Amino acid sequence: MDWAVSVRGLSVIALSSVVMSRRCRGVPSWRSLLRRRPTRDRQRFLVEKLAELGVARLLWLKTTRGKNRVASGAKVFSWVLSAVEQSRGAWLMETSSDLVGWSDLARPVVICHPGGDTEAPQARTVVIGPEGGFSDEELPSDVVHWDLGPTILRVESAAIVAVARLMS
Repeated sequence: MDWAVSVRGLSVIALSSVVMSRRCRGVPSWRSLLRRRPTRDRQRFLVEKLAELGVARLLWLKTTRGKNRVASGAKVFSWVLSAVEQSRGAWLMETSSDLVGWSDLARPVVICHPGGDTEAPQARTVVIGPEGGFSDEELPSDVVHWDLGPTILRVESAAIVAVARLMS
């Protein structure tokens, strides 16, 4: 399972993935980011940081290596509300406890993966894979690979790095 996050203009799907949309002034119009669902503490950290960064929407993506456990919508919303209040954000990140599939993702889809392009892509959806990566069978053939750097990052770190690079 994954989730999606949106930073006004960006949608991110992660955890199994994250989808984001960016709502802030002067921010590029990227649409989505996907990532694998981390443990509850790591999940909370990620939700809070993405909300602070202005991500608009968080969805869950079902993946082969995901854990298929989603925090309740009320719990995730409370994390979002707390983060937005703390950071004086103007927008609440939308959340859902429903799972989405690859076919539900806005194209083009970019997957953060070692060996991909190093330049920030123009994409509507960015996917950050689960620990252990995506299985070859589950990846759609039309995805673009994006390399975030020389090290392998944890899911929540990769999501924050991807959002920061897309915002710069």
